[in-house]
Amino acid sequence: MAEIDRVAELRHALANVLGPLLTEVQLTLASGAPFDDETRQSLRDIEALALRMRDILRASQGIGPTNPVAPAKPDSAGGVQ
Repeated sequence: MAEIDRVAELRHALANVLGPLLTEVQLTLASGAPFDDETRQSLRDIEALALRMRDILRASQGIGPTNPVAPAKPDSAGGVQ
């Protein structure tokens, strides 16, 4: 298998795991469930890291931000971009 094919396969496999992870954490945060502050912050941290991984994957395909390793920035609603 060519190196480019292995990289593409790896990106695809990571994206398949990342999509549901990001969806679940965002749905959980949006649910309004009564989490304590530490748990809610942990969920936000997971979301920020998942978004960062998504940006890294996009940049590896030539799309997305030019600096994918920079941390995700919070938006005005308290989430992350």
